[in-house]
Amino acid sequence: MKISIPGFLKNNNLRNATAVSIVLIVIAFARAYVALRDINHLLIIHLTGIPGSSFAGEKFDIYGLLISGLLILILNILLVHVFYRRERFFSYIFAIASMVFALLLLIAVTGIMALNSL
Repeated sequence: MKISIPGFLKNNNLRNATAVSIVLIVIAFARAYVALRDINHLLIIHLTGIPGSSFAGEKFDIYGLLISGLLILILNILLVHVFYRRERFFSYIFAIASMVFALLLLIAVTGIMALNSL
């Protein structure tokens, strides 16, 4: 039985961008899990310019943010696969956008952890 590799994974640039995106999401999940495993109180998730918080939530809200990010990453990878055969330029755009999105998600999770001193 022959396993076929999707075409975009044969391209070094797209494969590397996809791998970096997945690694960044895994790091964000690991960072959140390690920091939040023993937390039972509310967390500050968003601050405003006025002193005080505008949104507080539980640790499951942060996990929800990460799961939403993972779903968006999966959608972007599927779009890279679809556009690779039709218009490669868009596949590069989606791959780079996935990488940037995963980095921003990691920064957001790290910022929430720093804000709550975890």
